[in-house]
Amino acid sequence: MLLDNYKDNYIQYKMNGEDRYKSSYESAQSAIENLFKEAATIPAKSQDTSELAMKLIHENDNAVGSEMRVPPPSFLPTSYSYNTQYIVIGCLGAITLLLVLKPWSALQSS
Repeated sequence: MLLDNYKDNYIQYKMNGEDRYKSSYESAQSAIENLFKEAATIPAKSQDTSELAMKLIHENDNAVGSEMRVPPPSFLPTSYSYNTQYIVIGCLGAITLLLVLKPWSALQSS
């Protein structure tokens, strides 16, 4: 449960940058570290602690993988619609075409 809490809040913090997610994942991280410290003092089978360590590594890999799958932000604000982008690109193309053809029309008329 702590691992899920850590993972979810870490991903939300990386995506949104809100401090409440950061404090939540840091709290979960400290609780997990405390569990490791307690587990180290209790004589237990080495297989149990290695399974927990492997699970933590796996959860960290999942969190990093989830972060990598988030698409990078676009260079254009999301408030622009595709129609607006197409209109702007069309106007720029028309202006470019006029600037390219203008010298040719001046040569033909003289």
